[in-house]
Amino acid sequence: MGIFIFNGGVLLKLIFAIGSFYFVQTLIGGIVFQAIPAWLRSHNVDLYTIGLVSLAMIPWTLRVLWAGGVERYRVTASGKIRSKQIVIAGQVALAVILIGLSFIHENMFITLISLLILLSLVCCTSEIACDAYMIENLNSKSYGIGNGLRIGCGYLGMAVGGGGLIYLYDKWGWQSSLLVYSGLLLFLLLPLLLAPSINQLPVTEKSDQRPSLIKTLKQPMMLKAIVLVFFFEISGRLISSMLSPFAIDAGLSLENLGKVTSFGGAACGMLGTLSGMLFIRIIGYRWALLLATLFKCLSISCFIILSLQPDINPLWLIVSYLFFNYTFSVGLVCLYSFLTTQASLKQAGLDFTLFQCGAALAAGCSGYIGGIVAYYMGYVTLFNLTLGCALFVLIFLYRSSILKAV
Repeated sequence: MGIFIFNGGVLLKLIFAIGSFYFVQTLIGGIVFQAIPAWLRSHNVDLYTIGLVSLAMIPWTLRVLWAGGVERYRVTASGKIRSKQIVIAGQVALAVILIGLSFIHENMFITLISLLILLSLVCCTSEIACDAYMIENLNSKSYGIGNGLRIGCGYLGMAVGGGGLIYLYDKWGWQSSLLVYSGLLLFLLLPLLLAPSINQLPVTEKSDQRPSLIKTLKQPMMLKAIVLVFFFEISGRLISSMLSPFAIDAGLSLENLGKVTSFGGAACGMLGTLSGMLFIRIIGYRWALLLATLFKCLSISCFIILSLQPDINPLWLIVSYLFFNYTFSVGLVCLYSFLTTQASLKQAGLDFTLFQCGAALAAGCSGYIGGIVAYYMGYVTLFNLTLGCALFVLIFLYRSSILKAV
C-alpha cells in the first residue's frame, strides 16, 4: 500500500521509525509489568498488592471499543491521514507520564495504579496509529520487514524496559532512572520526525464509509482471520506458561533455566524473527505461515516425547525449549505479516487492533486453561491438546481460502 518502498534511503528512514515506535511500545510494557513489580517488592510491598498492577492490562483488552473513534480521527472524511501526528503526541504523553511516575513513592499505591492505567491507555491507543502507519507506508511485499521489526524490537524493548530499568534503579535510584527513560522516549521521536509518511488516502481508497467495528465484523474474511489468530495463539500460548514448571519438574536447575529462558530464549527469538522475514521474502505469506505452523507442530511433539520419558535428558529439554522459542517467533512474524495484508487502508488501525484483541483474549484464556489441564490431567494431556490446536490451524490454513489471495 505504501509509496516509499522503492527509495532505499527513504526505506531506511521508515525502518528506523517503525522500529523505534515498536521498541517504545514494548519498553512501556516492560516497565509496567516487570520493573514496577520488582521495585514494589524491593520496598516489601505484599504480593497481593503487587498483583493489582495487572489492572494496567485493562486498556489493552478493551481498546477495540475506542479504536473506531481513533480511526475516524486518524483518517478524516476528506481522506487526510494523521497517523504520524497521533504517534508523536502519544509518545510525548508517555514521556510526561514517566516523569510523573518518577515522583511516586511505594506507599502512594492508588496514584501509582492510576498512572499505570493511564500509561497503558495512552500506549495502546498510540499503537493503533503505529500499526496503521506501518501498513499505509509499506507495500505488501515489505510487510515481513515491518512485522519483523515489531517482533524483534519487541524483544529488545521488553528487555530494556524490564531488566534495564531494574538495573538502573539499583545503580541510580528510582527517580533518576525514570527521568532517563523519559528522555529516551523523547529522543526516539527523532526517527519518526525524520521519516516520511502518507498524508492523504489514494483516490482508489477513498469512500464515504467511515471506520466501523460492526461493519468490520460482518466481513467473512475478517471473521476467518480472527478465528485464525485465536487458534494460532492458543496453539502456542497453552504450553508457553507451563514450560518453565515442566523444566523444573524434569530436574533442570533454576540457574540453568534462568540462562535458557533469558539469553537462549532471546537469541532464538531474534533468530526466529529473522527467519520469518526471510521465509516470507522467499516463499511468500501462505507457505511461510504453513511452514511456521508445521515447525510449531514439530516443537510441541518434542515435548510430548519428552513428557513420556521416565528420565528426561536435560540437554534435549533445553534444545526443545529453544526450538519452541524459535518456532514461536517465526510464527508471530509470519502471522502478523499476513494479517497486515488483510487490513483496510481506510481503517488499518481498527482492523489490526481487532486482530490483536483476539490474540490477547487467546493468551488470557490459554494461560488459565493450560494451568488447569496441567494440574488435573498432567503435562502429556496438555501437550497433546496443544498439538491438536496446532494441527487444526495447519489444516485450516491449507484448506481455507483465506491465504489463497496472498
